[in-house]
Amino acid sequence: MTKKTEVNIKNTIADSLIQLVQKENYTKITVEKIVESAGISRSTFYNYFDNKDELLEWVFIRDIDSSVMPSIKYDIKNHVLLMLFSCIKANRGFYERAVNIKNGIGFSSMVITSGCYHLSSLMMDSLYPNYEKKELNALIQGAGLASVLYQWIKQGMVIPIDEIINDFCRANAMPLFTSELNIKMGENR
Repeated sequence: MTKKTEVNIKNTIADSLIQLVQKENYTKITVEKIVESAGISRSTFYNYFDNKDELLEWVFIRDIDSSVMPSIKYDIKNHVLLMLFSCIKANRGFYERAVNIKNGIGFSSMVITSGCYHLSSLMMDSLYPNYEKKELNALIQGAGLASVLYQWIKQGMVIPIDEIINDFCRANAMPLFTSELNIKMGENR
């Protein structure tokens, strides 16, 4: 099977989940319902995903990759957040339902955090490929972005995208905490 065929199958499964989430409660959605909607067998589903939670996470990462990868590829880093927030808003019905999923650890901590960590890792790899602590930095940046994104969705996406992005970037530029290194760097200016 070609990679393109595999991606098409995964997208079909994901699109089925998205449609189902917009119609019914996530906890009532079963793998059986997903495969029936997708027109595939259970074994095909399990070839790609362990369960519906893993599929839900993949949907968010797919949206991140499809919306921001061109900006990263062409080094247009100021468009990355614009593309991410625009993608979320374009799929508003799904994401507004998804943030209210209550299945154990919930959508916010499981999906948004791992997705934003994924995005931050892509950015760190692109911008700072030799930075030795890029994983830690991606984790910190991803957690902050996940919190902002989650609250923005929960509050109905009423804050304009450019305003939420500017606020996020401004907040990241203002350190709240310092270390000995920060103090020494400030003295050397």
